[in-house]
Amino acid sequence: MAIVNTGNVMDLSWAEEYGDRLAGLILAWQGGMEGSRALVDVLTGAVSPSGRLTDTIAGRYEDYPTAANFGHKAYNCYAEDVFVGYRYFETFAPDAVQFPFGFGLSYTTFGHSGVTFEAGDVVRVAVDVTNSGARASRQVVQLYVAAPDGALAKPARALVG
Repeated sequence: MAIVNTGNVMDLSWAEEYGDRLAGLILAWQGGMEGSRALVDVLTGAVSPSGRLTDTIAGRYEDYPTAANFGHKAYNCYAEDVFVGYRYFETFAPDAVQFPFGFGLSYTTFGHSGVTFEAGDVVRVAVDVTNSGARASRQVVQLYVAAPDGALAKPARALVG
């Protein structure tokens, strides 16, 4: 088991070298004052993990589009435009992803059914989520949209809810 406690772009390619010998990899991120207690609750099974990655973890540091543009002494160059984070990887480099945006595991399983879609002045999407496992937990449902091409470049899809 490896626990990574960071809040920055990282290279986790080393985890692949361990293969099955690495039972798990937890990205603790910036947990604040109660982060350690929450981590212990997840590790001991007192609570089921239900968080999801808020960023994409690339296969190697060099795979991040910012790698060549940051860390200069005189300046940093923001060259990504609207293609920041998962928008870049899903549009231009899906094969460079080690852990995708929104990835996360749980100690239980969930089923999704009854998806409804209503479009008018407001778009409404609903889905029934059922815990089909034996452990209490929560599920994060993510809704993405793929917009048609136009005069401006757009990501392959964008999180909208």
